[in-house]
Amino acid sequence: MLCKDFFVVMFLKNIIVSVTPYVNYYLSAELLNELYVRNGKGIANIIVWILILNFAMAILKDFAEIIYNKRTVYLNSQEAYVLCNKVLNLSLEMIESNEIRQKRKRIVETSKIDNNGRGAFIYSIDSVERGIFNLVFACLLAIEMFNELIKSGVYKSLILFILLNIFSIIIYVKFNRIKEMRNNRLANEISNYMVKENQLDDAIDYQQLGKDIRIYGLDNFIIALKEHVLECHKKSFSQYQKKKIKIESWGVVIYFILQIISYVFVGLWTMQKVIKIGSLLKYIGLVQGMINAIMMIIHGLGRLKGNKQFLKEYTDFLDLKSESQTGNLNVPEGDFFLEFQNVSFRYKGSEEYVIKDVSFSVKKGEHIALVGVNGSGKTTLIKLLCRFYQPTKGRICLNNVDIGKIDYKEYVKLISPVFQGFELLPFLISENIAMSNEYDINKVNECMKKALLDEVFLRNNLPEKKYLYKEFAPEGVNVSKGEAQKLAIARALYKDGEIFVLDEPTASLDSLSEIEIYKQFHKGQKNKNVFFITHRLSSTVFCDRIIVLRNGSIVEMGTHDELINSYGEYSKLWKAQAQYYVEQ
Repeated sequence: MLCKDFFVVMFLKNIIVSVTPYVNYYLSAELLNELYVRNGKGIANIIVWILILNFAMAILKDFAEIIYNKRTVYLNSQEAYVLCNKVLNLSLEMIESNEIRQKRKRIVETSKIDNNGRGAFIYSIDSVERGIFNLVFACLLAIEMFNELIKSGVYKSLILFILLNIFSIIIYVKFNRIKEMRNNRLANEISNYMVKENQLDDAIDYQQLGKDIRIYGLDNFIIALKEHVLECHKKSFSQYQKKKIKIESWGVVIYFILQIISYVFVGLWTMQKVIKIGSLLKYIGLVQGMINAIMMIIHGLGRLKGNKQFLKEYTDFLDLKSESQTGNLNVPEGDFFLEFQNVSFRYKGSEEYVIKDVSFSVKKGEHIALVGVNGSGKTTLIKLLCRFYQPTKGRICLNNVDIGKIDYKEYVKLISPVFQGFELLPFLISENIAMSNEYDINKVNECMKKALLDEVFLRNNLPEKKYLYKEFAPEGVNVSKGEAQKLAIARALYKDGEIFVLDEPTASLDSLSEIEIYKQFHKGQKNKNVFFITHRLSSTVFCDRIIVLRNGSIVEMGTHDELINSYGEYSKLWKAQAQYYVEQ
């Protein structure tokens, strides 16, 4: 439960809110009866009671609503935390799944339409609860009215009054069921449209496309596209609102009929002097209260039923299990020995394997280069090693223990990565390197130097004081792609895991910096496993072993010299690049 006392607070708030009008109905009726029926001697006492009780009820009502609003804010913040935590703990495979992304977007979008999902569930419970309390208090007052009517012998009109109200309520129940079905259908249609609209917004990122928009003149194209989407959005919402108003209007008609019934019958009974003139206000109020209470209950129950599918989407998302983040074994002791055992992998929904029966082993301290053309499976192999995905067939072992059975958080502590699509955050430089707000500043500076960030950068951008980018700090620093890549390398060095994973770690660096970085890694990480993914084969000469992949399979494996002399795939790739080095 996100907020344990939320429903207790709601319960107390609804009691106070519900009883307040009935206290006024009763005391106002007593005041009128004192004026018109009795001698008026007790009028002062009644006025005092009205003032005292109204003041007390107003204070209690405000106090209850303040506490309720505070708990609502807390509940919303806890929900945001839970949803964020859920996303962060899903595997990369699940995050990249279009189905799960759409599921998450639908939760967000349907919550904007009539607050469907968790919000509608809370609203429904609140509506039913208030309806029940209103009905209870109304019934307590109605006992007096029905006693007066029965004593006066107006059985026929009383039975007719009850039957007309029951008949109207039955019609309202059927109408409410139809209304909820139609509203849900409309909400589904509009939410699906909003998801598609948001996909367009995600695709058009003004910051990432900034240069292309200006060079290729995409501004008119994007404006036209957005205008078209906005026009569709307006039409869609306009139709939604028109249909909704049309549906809701029938509820207003039924409510109006019930009001007419109550006014007509209570008015007639007052004219017949069956009811005291002072009780007219009280009885009309309590009859209206009973009708409102029943409608609140019906509406709340109908909303609860209609919201079931949206709530299920919400709870299904929270119940998602991340297969790659399971495991309960400790990291095995001893010198690390990694082994890929007949590993194959295909993405969900695809019949084609991107990794096919891959087997190789890596001893502690061995530096491995993964080489191959684009789409050969290099990055996917690393994703399997990092447990972003689970092998479809085979297994990856660390000291003969399946890595999928090792505690996920303990396992990922072993890996220091520099991913091709790395991200830097708009926080302090030191926090970006340590990936925490707690860090050893001396170690941060040391890692930045090892990553070959130049003296000018280090002198002008003290990592413990300087923010990256300008989202949270106007004086933040915008770094070049090369500087960003060096900061990502410094991050991996700071983590200092047992397994380094470097996916095109020097793609944005000049050739001299690239050679220095590779020398640094091979020298500084002698006792660590290092996996290099690179298209620049000049860096592979440092590696203990080179694995050449093609179409998801290993086609060659060996040292640089062995593979050059074998005149196979690697030799062709090497010579293709070497000729350009010679020409330059």
